[in-house]
Amino acid sequence: MVRQYGRYFGHVIGGAYQHAHNDRVDATPALVNIDAERDNVLLVQERALQVGFADPELAVEITVNLTAYWRLRDEPGLLVWLQGAQRLAEVHQLTYHQANVLLAMAQPLERAARP
Repeated sequence: MVRQYGRYFGHVIGGAYQHAHNDRVDATPALVNIDAERDNVLLVQERALQVGFADPELAVEITVNLTAYWRLRDEPGLLVWLQGAQRLAEVHQLTYHQANVLLAMAQPLERAARP
């Protein structure tokens, strides 16, 4: 159940904004949706990186998927979450995901228009 919750709010809701951001298409519908579910998305983000989360790979994917959103909303916990995801990827030898986390950490803060 925790994995399904994580997949839905981390991949479906958070991923929709990330994909729109990456594809440079109108992200407004995805942003409206993620803003409406912010409490659930935040809960998923925090729980995914807690010790004992059942799926370390999913935890790293959630963090990477939500990076653009957290950056847009100036979330102060973003760097800590990325560092946690980096440690998880390293410990579990998720090389591809580790590279994605490093790229997310290296991206400059984009000052986008805030709908």
